[in-house]
Amino acid sequence: TIAQKLKNKFGNKVVYIPNGVDTKLFHPAKNKPKNKILQLVFIGRLEEQKNLVNLINASKNLKIPYNLIFYGQGSKSKQLINLAKHFKIPLQIKKPTDYQNVAKILRTCDIFILPSHKEGSSKILLEALASGCAVVASNTPQITEIITDGKTGVVSSQEPQKLTKAINKLQDYTLRQKIGRDARKLIKNKYEINKLLSQEVNILKKLSQ
Repeated sequence: TIAQKLKNKFGNKVVYIPNGVDTKLFHPAKNKPKNKILQLVFIGRLEEQKNLVNLINASKNLKIPYNLIFYGQGSKSKQLINLAKHFKIPLQIKKPTDYQNVAKILRTCDIFILPSHKEGSSKILLEALASGCAVVASNTPQITEIITDGKTGVVSSQEPQKLTKAINKLQDYTLRQKIGRDARKLIKNKYEINKLLSQEVNILKKLSQ
């Protein structure tokens, strides 16, 4: 983990505080409907790093009725639109939205997908987990440090066939609900913003003495 690497390098001189989430803003929807057409959502930059071409290729073989919705902009936008049209993928690309709307979007999301080739400590991933989304995310070190495969999300390698398999696992409504509940618990226990801020303040107080 990042914390362990820092400890190994610097000993007890370093305290690692991860990104946090406002769990009052990012929370699951009450009485979320069981959608017949699943809403598969990605939020982020439409760039090579995010591996969205492979996500569209993965969508060709899904066994579930779905809409694929990207919120973002970037240099890959036209390529993604053309690829989706070629394979008759029901893709919508929507402009980036403000912070309050992101929370609303995540409450309507059935499966949040983050298929990136590389990720840091992703805020949007933490926000999706806090919102009780069932998440499919790639097996980068920073993501696997957060998600436990099969418990708080589904972790996949980045190839289309693997992403297809990972998304198909979550066609079961009961499984999505269970993973979403466990994801929410994880965030409240380890990544709740107010707890992390209190930890930071306490460290600063000790240093100032």
